[in-house]
Amino acid sequence: MTDLSKTITELSIPPNSGNEIDSRFFILSDFLALKRIVIGDESFDNVYKFSIEGLVNLESFVIGKNCFTASKNGRGDDPHRTFAIVNCPKLIIISIGCYSFSDYSGEFKITNCGSLQEIKIGEVGYESCNFHDASLDLRSRCRLRVSSLDLPSLKQIEMGNKAFCNAENVKLESGQA
Repeated sequence: MTDLSKTITELSIPPNSGNEIDSRFFILSDFLALKRIVIGDESFDNVYKFSIEGLVNLESFVIGKNCFTASKNGRGDDPHRTFAIVNCPKLIIISIGCYSFSDYSGEFKITNCGSLQEIKIGEVGYESCNFHDASLDLRSRCRLRVSSLDLPSLKQIEMGNKAFCNAENVKLESGQA
């Protein structure tokens, strides 16, 4: 993705992309105009570190099924695989398809995304296994006066069956005022 213009507003990646053995990192941080990311099914099998940070205009992030996993239509437990979305203040929706990130059991973090309204991980009523053995961590450094959880716009969290199934911790918190 180094050949992309830093001024693009939409990134759409077709299915079955990024599955080369040397694709270990998916890191987006320099695309400040980016508003929408869409990743097609069955992509980025070998990625161990997933990070989106500081995309100040990002509004929508959608991942298809069986992405970012070596355990297609199943689950695994790899503590070296990590997921982070950090400092994306305009992000409204995160949608992740069934079995994506199903073998990620390392860090899962969504931090400082104050406009976030909707988180969809997997499909309600269907086995999804997303982040099967990971812990859930949603935090912010700011504190609202009306809520101890600083996700003031959050209206909905949907998770499919077996998402975060073996989580040791679930944190929904904000920092000290």
